[in-house]
Amino acid sequence: MNDKKLNNHNEEYTPKKEDFELVQRNEKIYDVKLDTKPTTFMKDAFKRFCKNKSSVVGAIIIGFIMILSIFVPLLSPYDVNSAHPDQNLLLPKLFEAGTGFWDGTKKYTNVVYNKETGTPVGFNKYAVVPNTLKETKGETINIDNANQESFKGTTTGGYYKFVGEPLSLDETIEDTKRLENRTPFTITADGKYTVEFDFGNEAVINTGNSITHQAPYRISIVTGREGASSSSKKTIVVLQDWSTDYSKKTLDLSKAIADQGLTKLDNVSVRIEIQRSSEHNTHILLKSIIFKAENVDEETKAFLSELSMNDPCHTFFLMKNEQNKYPVGYFANSGVSQVYNANVVLASFSYDVYKDKLGIKENFQIGKSDMDKYIANGWVTYDYNVGPSSFKLNEKYRDVSPIKSVSSQTEKVIMVPNPNNPDEQIEQTVYLITGEVEYYRYIGLDSMPRYLLGTTNDGWDLVTLSFVALRTSLLIAIITSAICLIFGLVWGSISGYFGGNVDLVMERIKDVLANVPFIVVMTLTILLLGNNIVTFGLALCLTSWMGVASRTRTQFYRFKGREYILASRTLGASDNRLIFKHILPNSLGTIVTSSVLMIPSVIFSEASISYLGLGLKGVKSFGVILSDNQKYLSTYPALIVFPAIIISLLMISFNLFGNGLRDALNPSLKGSE
Repeated sequence: MNDKKLNNHNEEYTPKKEDFELVQRNEKIYDVKLDTKPTTFMKDAFKRFCKNKSSVVGAIIIGFIMILSIFVPLLSPYDVNSAHPDQNLLLPKLFEAGTGFWDGTKKYTNVVYNKETGTPVGFNKYAVVPNTLKETKGETINIDNANQESFKGTTTGGYYKFVGEPLSLDETIEDTKRLENRTPFTITADGKYTVEFDFGNEAVINTGNSITHQAPYRISIVTGREGASSSSKKTIVVLQDWSTDYSKKTLDLSKAIADQGLTKLDNVSVRIEIQRSSEHNTHILLKSIIFKAENVDEETKAFLSELSMNDPCHTFFLMKNEQNKYPVGYFANSGVSQVYNANVVLASFSYDVYKDKLGIKENFQIGKSDMDKYIANGWVTYDYNVGPSSFKLNEKYRDVSPIKSVSSQTEKVIMVPNPNNPDEQIEQTVYLITGEVEYYRYIGLDSMPRYLLGTTNDGWDLVTLSFVALRTSLLIAIITSAICLIFGLVWGSISGYFGGNVDLVMERIKDVLANVPFIVVMTLTILLLGNNIVTFGLALCLTSWMGVASRTRTQFYRFKGREYILASRTLGASDNRLIFKHILPNSLGTIVTSSVLMIPSVIFSEASISYLGLGLKGVKSFGVILSDNQKYLSTYPALIVFPAIIISLLMISFNLFGNGLRDALNPSLKGSE
C-alpha cells in the first residue's frame, strides 16, 4: 500500500505519527441544553399574535365592545322594550342645563321675543335658560297666517306690504275689513266722516334691491247697503281716488255720499281696495288707516278707533276670538303677511328640551285614579265633593308628588257595565282634574333623566339601544359566520383535494349560486319564510359560504402537491389524514382570517339591507337603528353618528385582529421571531 501523499505543493511526503492529534483528549462531550423552551403550536401562535401590537389593540377593542353589549343593557335603568313618546328626541345631556356644554340644551339666536308673555315666540317659559334681549328696528317680518297668534305683542310699527300678482295693469290688491260682532256702523253727510291713509314717504324696502312706489295708486272704499231700507242692498263705491302723493291722503266720506245725493248709509261694511296703476308698481306699502268723525256719539268714536289700523303689526297679527270672530279692525288676508321696518325685540337663549318635555306643565289633566294614588300615598289631600279649594300639598312630599296644584275639576256621568251583573248598566261619575304637574314624576321617574347621547324618536336611550342592537347584530354575525365557515370548509376541501370532475361539478354549482344577487335571495327568503332573525340569517348563509369555499379550495390546490403530502401518501396516509392533519392546518391561517372578517361583513350587510328597508322588522339591530334615524341626520346627528362609530370600530378592529390571526396561525412562521 502506498502511504505517500501529496502536500499542498504537490510534493510527496510520508504521514508521521505526530501529524495526528486527538481533539478533546482530556474533555468529555455532553448534550447541550436547548436555549429555548419546548412549545406547542398554539402557544407559539399566541406568542406571535401578541407581538403584533395593532392586532392586540383590535382584539381588546372587540372584547370591550362585546362586554358592553352584554352588560350595558343589563345595568341600564332605561327601558327600550316599549316606546316612550313623551321623551322622544331629547338632546345629549351629561351636565346641568346652563353649563353651556353637553347640557341638553339647544342654542337659538335672534328669535322674536314676546314682551307680553315674557318668552321667545313659540317657546315654553319653563324651558328657556337665561336669555339676552336685543331691540332692533327696520326688521322684515314674514308671518304665515296660521301662526299669527304667536307674533301678537312681539312687534310694533312698520309698513304692511300689499302685493298684486300677476303683474297686470288692472290687478286689484285687496284686503277686506272684518266688521263682525259689532254695533251697526252708519255714515252720515253731517257727521264729517273721514279716512286718512298714511303710506309713509320714507317707505323703502331693502331686500337686495331698493324698491319704492313707482307709479300712482287708486284707493276705493266700498260700503254696505244704501239708506235704511232693507230692500236696498246694493254695494256701492263711495269714493275712488287716484293720487301721486305717496305720504298721507285724507278722504272725506261724508262729502262722497253727499255728492251721490245720499244723506246717510246704514249697516255699513267697508272694503278697502288698493289698486296699482302700473305693471312696474309690484307692491304698495301701508302704514296706517285712521277713521275719524265729528258730531257723533262716543260709542261711534270708540268703534271707529277699533276700526282704524294704527299699527300694522297689531292689526295683522290678530287671530279670531273664542266665538270664531275676527276683531273689528282685522284685515282678513291669505298666505304670508309681510311687515317691513317694524320694531322687534329679538332674544338669544338656550332651550332646555328636558324641561320642555319633562318639566312643569300647567293646565295638565289627570284622572281620578291618579289622584286617588297620590291621596293614598299621603302626598296630597283632596275632596272631590268640594273641588280645587280642598287641594293641599303635603310639604313633606313636595319633592315627590307629581301634582303641585289644582285649578279646576270637571265631572261627567257615564254609563258602565255593572261588575255584579254585566248585562246591567250603572252610572259612574268620572272626574278630570286640571292642575300643575311635574311631568317626569307623573310618568314614573324619580328624577329628571340624563341621556348621555340623547333619545330616539321612540324615546329610547341611544346608548342602551345601540348596545342592545349590537348584541343582536353580533349574534346574527357570529352564528352566520360559524355556519358558513363549517360548510365552506367542507365544500372547499372536497373540491380542492379531489379535483377533476368532482371539482368541475362543484365549481359550476357554486358559480350558479354566486351569480344570484343577494338582494334577490334576501327578498325571496323573506317572502317565503317571513321577516325575522332566522330568515335573515338563512339568507346570509345561502350566499356567504361561497367565499370560504373558494379560499379553502385555493389553499388545497396550493398544498396538496407539496413533497410532505406526497411522502405521507407514499407511507399510506389516508385521505382524511392528509386533509385534516397535513393540508388544512397549513391553510388555516388564511381561512380563519377571512372567516373572522366575515363577522363585521355580516353586520355591515345587515345594516345596509335594513337601511334600505328590506332587513329586520321589529328587531333592534344596527341596520334598523340607522334606517329609523337617517331622517334626523341634520337635526340630531348623534342618532346616526354613534351607531356608525361602533360599526366603524368593529370593522377596523376585526381587520386588525384578522391580520394578526393570519400570521399567528401560519405554520411556516413557527419559531420565528
